[in-house]
Parts: sequence; C-alpha cells; structure tokens
Amino acid sequence: MDLIDVFNTIERKEDFEHGLPQSGKEIRDLEVALNVKFPESYKELLQKYGYISWLGGSIYGPSKDAYYDLLIRNKELREERLPEGFASPPKEAFLIKDYGEAYIMLFSDNSPRAGQVGLFLSETGYQEEQTWESFEALKIIIARELFDVLHGNFDKGV
Repeated sequence: MDLIDVFNTIERKEDFEHGLPQSGKEIRDLEVALNVKFPESYKELLQKYGYISWLGGSIYGPSKDAYYDLLIRNKELREERLPEGFASPPKEAFLIKDYGEAYIMLFSDNSPRAGQVGLFLSETGYQEEQTWESFEALKIIIARELFDVLHGNFDKGV
C-alpha cells in the first residue's frame, strides 16, 4: 500500500477534510516561496488534495485555514524566537506537521538528505530525534493514526 492508498482509505472517513488540488504551477510557486524542491510523493499529495486533515492528524499544504497552510506554518517556524541552546530548523527542510512540541520536517529534493523526514522535539532543544528515509515512510505513522481512529483508540479532547 503506497501513501496515496493510505490517504484514499482515510478519505472515506467522516472526519477527513482536504484543500484544493494544486496545479504544477501552484506547486512550483510554493517551492520558490519556500526555497525548496518537493519530493515527488509530496507533490502527489498536493496535486490530489492540497492539504489533508483527519481526526488525529494532518499534513500541511496550501489552505485558507492558517492552521493547515504550508507557507504560514513555515514562516511562523522560521521567525520563532527560540530559547538559548535550541537548534534552528534546518533550512533545507520544510515543516509538514506540528504536534506542538514536535515538528515533522521533510527535506528538500535539492538537499543532501533529499526526501528524508525528520522529527524534531522541543524537549531536546529541537534536535532531530528520529529520521524516516522518505515521505512514503510516513504511511506507517498515518496508518497507526488511522487504525486508532477506526478502532476508537483516541482521546477526542486532543
């Protein structure tokens, strides 16, 4: 099952929402604005959905809702005043999900870590705590969240 198959499964759930599909030009404009080159699997998500959200998760993309908007969330992250000793976010990566105390960042295709995904935690000064080899590898996380949603294993207050 590839990442789009996972999203297709999530799409059938009532709490699924998404943005508007993005054209090739709109995607290139986003890349220029962020000074990155998106991995193909992330471009596929943008082309089909824009951004996605489901109970328990989301992945940022263009949105009229600032919470899900890729550009707004990345601008906020890059302008955030970090406490002394905290690492700045890697310039060659962009934020695709923020769990409040944890950032999930996707590395640009024009970086030495092309396509990798990193988890950065505030409790360690935003040091990278986990790495996935690709955006596709996130399907494991998404599949776990989906399993929890389907089986009621979640706290609705979160």
